[in-house]
Amino acid sequence: TEPSYDAENKTFNPLEYYKEYLRLDCLVLKKGLEKRDSTIREITEGKMSIYERLTISSLTDHYMIKEGSYDGVCSIQGNLRAYVASAITGGRVNVNPEYIKKVVEGKISDYDGVSLYPSAINRLCREIGFPTGKAVKYNKDELVNWEKMRYSILTVKITKVNKKQQMPFIAWKTKEKSINYTNEPPEEPVTIDSITLQDYIKFHKIEYEILDGVYWNGGSNKKIGAVIQRLFEARLKNKETGEWEVVKKTPFMDYVYNNFNTIKSYRRVNEATWELERICSDNSYNRGHIGCAILSMSKRIMNEVFDVANTNGLPIYYTDTDSIHCNLADVPTLELKYKEEYGRELNGKNLEQFHTDFNLDGAVSEIYATKSIFLGKKSYIDI
Repeated sequence: TEPSYDAENKTFNPLEYYKEYLRLDCLVLKKGLEKRDSTIREITEGKMSIYERLTISSLTDHYMIKEGSYDGVCSIQGNLRAYVASAITGGRVNVNPEYIKKVVEGKISDYDGVSLYPSAINRLCREIGFPTGKAVKYNKDELVNWEKMRYSILTVKITKVNKKQQMPFIAWKTKEKSINYTNEPPEEPVTIDSITLQDYIKFHKIEYEILDGVYWNGGSNKKIGAVIQRLFEARLKNKETGEWEVVKKTPFMDYVYNNFNTIKSYRRVNEATWELERICSDNSYNRGHIGCAILSMSKRIMNEVFDVANTNGLPIYYTDTDSIHCNLADVPTLELKYKEEYGRELNGKNLEQFHTDFNLDGAVSEIYATKSIFLGKKSYIDI
């Protein structure tokens, strides 16, 4: 291309500059993809490439399948999939009603859970595992035995809440599909899984009636727990070193780089031949009950910490999925009382642990907020 600046005439050609900018932008993106691919190949021991899938979620799912994490786990569709989907709620984002739209001053900590969803998967596999086999619909006589089943999705009418939480755990969806949290029985029955129901019973002392549901009571698959632990350790190691294997380019990989958006998967047939599978339409099934179980276990990890704070009168100002805004001076008490209640160390950098998470360039001591204002979900400021 022609240079965008002519030094002799002191003129600037914006079109030539634009073309050069786009060329360099594409080259940077290409190098980024190559780097990501070498990273994924390193982590998965050569079993996966980013060019086999369009998204990181699809890539991860395919890798877990290769590792046997879903062996025996049935996918669901139709009415069952829709019923399970109604039990799925994302991470809790909430402001303590006592402190909403108020200026909170003092030393405030952002107490953050380490890799909350990997932590939830790791714990789920220790305690339950991914339920295998087909779902079975409860008949009325079986509903009283829900706790004996490995995993359930249930329709529950909450009639009374006997224990209040400063940050309520009971979630209900409004007509506008937003999620609110309450210390009162929702007007309508809620669809939740058995993990969530156990938490409502333990942390809110609810009285309830189970109206309907489905269950899985076969075996379980716990392989993903070890896979997640290994991936987490690899992440920690490579965050420290920042060193990755460089994968040598081939003509075929050049083709993949240039056509990744239409390639679903590929395999090598022989030294000179590759077989490609192109993208097809959605097959309309998922493993929604697995996602539901992981989300519920992630909330249990948070609920235990919230309940310890609540029981010991330690104020929580705000939460966003995996973090808690609380008084810095209360953190040692929170960790001590948690250890007494659950026999586990709360503070640390491993799965299922927490640590303070404020960052400030040039800081030489512990970082905390001196003033915070919480207006609502995703709307707050820390100074």
